[in-house]
Amino acid sequence: MLPNPNFPTLRRPRTLVRAARFAMSDYRRERHTKRLLKLEKLSAPTALIPKLADLELEMETMRKEGDACYSVAKHIIVLAALLTELSLVSSRSI
Repeated sequence: MLPNPNFPTLRRPRTLVRAARFAMSDYRRERHTKRLLKLEKLSAPTALIPKLADLELEMETMRKEGDACYSVAKHIIVLAALLTELSLVSSRSI
């Protein structure tokens, strides 16, 4: 994952991260991020990253606890969204 001093390094199963990175190629920010966060309008990536990080942490907790409502597909999309937003912030700061 991209190093960012404002966010701790995430440790996730390698297969989950690989799937999320693969999903990034089909990820459509306008459609997916708005749906995941239930937004009418997208804001800047820096505003969305904390919300996506919270949602991803919730998914990770569900995964670890074996929650019956856990969806690996949703977790992959949330992680792909988080990686996409982080890459947008990273590319703008270069």
